[in-house]
Amino acid sequence: MRGRLFLGLLFTSLTVGNTAVLWAAHGDTTKVAADEPSIVWQASPEDAWRLMRDENRPLLLFITTDGCGYCTQMKKKTYRDAKLASEVARSFVALRIHAERDVDEAWLERFEVQVYPTTLIFTPDRVLADRFNGFVAAEQLHSRLTELVVERAKIREVAQREEPAPK
Repeated sequence: MRGRLFLGLLFTSLTVGNTAVLWAAHGDTTKVAADEPSIVWQASPEDAWRLMRDENRPLLLFITTDGCGYCTQMKKKTYRDAKLASEVARSFVALRIHAERDVDEAWLERFEVQVYPTTLIFTPDRVLADRFNGFVAAEQLHSRLTELVVERAKIREVAQREEPAPK
């Protein structure tokens, strides 16, 4: 089995040409042109929370399930949008969670997830900044993420101005 998998991966890498094949945490394969920005999804909630804290970046959390048509549309359209992918890569930590495999019911209840897909945006200190229930188009999500980045920059600027000068 491993031999077949290796040969399959080798064949894929030889035949894909200018396309890079990215393997996500749950075996999803997504073809993305090598020069296009792509979203790097963290492998686990723990990894995402740690990176979010260490890099002081907000978290984009996409919660999906199997058999969800709108989830599939977001994977194929929304998250492949070059402008959105670039903004996420530059300013956010990204985490994709499969609701049926990656987390338990209590985890979903804690974030009041009742619809799929659900997209949650957290500040670096884990405060829920926004949520989208259902499908979100790339333009709408990009616009909101950009607003959050601008808001954070303004808050940092005000905080720096109000800091007393060192003596």
